[in-house]
Amino acid sequence: MDRLRGIDMRDDFLKYIYRPTFNQQYNIQLKGGSEKVNTIMSLGYDKNLKNLVTSSYERLTVKSNTQIRPLDKLLLDFGITYTDSKSKDADANWDYNVMGRGMGNFPYMELADKYGKALIVDAIGYNPAFRDTIAGGRLLDWKFRPLDELYETSRINKVREVIFNTNVKYELLPKLTISANYAYQRASQPTEIWRGLGSVDQRATLNYYASWDPTAVTYNMPKGDYLNKQQRDNVTQMGRIQVNYEKIWSGLHQLNLLAGTEVRQIRSDATSNSFWGYNRENGNFTPVQWGKTVPALNGIAGQTILRDFSSMDGFTNRYRAYFANANYAFKERYIFSGSVRKDESNLFGVKTNDKGKPFWSLGSSWLISKEFFLPDEIDLLKLRVTYGYNGNVNNSTSAYPIMYRESMPHYISNQPMHIYNLHLTRACAGKG
Repeated sequence: MDRLRGIDMRDDFLKYIYRPTFNQQYNIQLKGGSEKVNTIMSLGYDKNLKNLVTSSYERLTVKSNTQIRPLDKLLLDFGITYTDSKSKDADANWDYNVMGRGMGNFPYMELADKYGKALIVDAIGYNPAFRDTIAGGRLLDWKFRPLDELYETSRINKVREVIFNTNVKYELLPKLTISANYAYQRASQPTEIWRGLGSVDQRATLNYYASWDPTAVTYNMPKGDYLNKQQRDNVTQMGRIQVNYEKIWSGLHQLNLLAGTEVRQIRSDATSNSFWGYNRENGNFTPVQWGKTVPALNGIAGQTILRDFSSMDGFTNRYRAYFANANYAFKERYIFSGSVRKDESNLFGVKTNDKGKPFWSLGSSWLISKEFFLPDEIDLLKLRVTYGYNGNVNNSTSAYPIMYRESMPHYISNQPMHIYNLHLTRACAGKG
């Protein structure tokens, strides 16, 4: 009891699992120009060590922006941004609030002995007597030694992104301007999930699908590491034309008007592939007979199917909008506003009338802090009332029936395909 009284599992977590967070940030910026041309360029680098010893983050950012004024009334603005980031974590969750709860260990769980040697921790499923004796002890080591497994799994997420934007602004008349914007964004997001044979999760999975007889053990999933590679590519384009008008007169009245239209398209494609029996040294892997029915734990847990979770998906979403807004202020304290907007999208449905919806709003506000009777100690106090009609759409569904094809029979239909007949509804509400 005296020995147990001196054990606090948090001490081992602080010693082996956690570390002080350390963030490094570097930036260099150059700018210059003249009355007609201005340019600014910057280079930034971030390197962060998170509080878990298995977690880190890096990011490189390059930006450039140039403004050109060829005419007094014409302004051209061009910008480009490149970002390359990498986030690395263990695929196993080493957080104290997850692993520290344990199974039968709290609050006396120890990660290492007094010499720093990794200890076996019973923080996984199944009774240890079962794990040690099943199949006559011939399965892969089913013991969990957290400190030996810290770097036996990884999850690496990368993002490579390029954003280009341009803006052209021209003064048609005094107080009346027209502007055109275009933006292009391309992002590549590869993700790699790896579990080595040194991970108890990987060994437990191989053991679960194993079958045996008195003479031999057969691993229905190939012995070796596991690798899952995911790739998502997104391309977004947006164009916008807008007219702005602003007028102030008599020192009391201010009027702001704007109107415009906007189009946007988002294209996304993704793939996910899993490899078993993977060898990090030479990149080899072993094919799996997906769809095969095998005994789980040699039939102790019944039958199971070797399922392939590789996938491909993609979508193209298009949006179009028309909008107008008016704002009038008297003495900079009594404000009245109104807006109308129509949003259209290829997600809304088959019927033409369902592809777009008009929305509107009216509002007024009183900037009380501008009144003479309010104490100067109150910097901002505003009373605002609005009423309107707004809405949104569920982007995760489609108005069309969707057929999914799979590499194995669906668990409900027993066919390699299934259909969702989804009815898309729009959520609209009045606001007041």
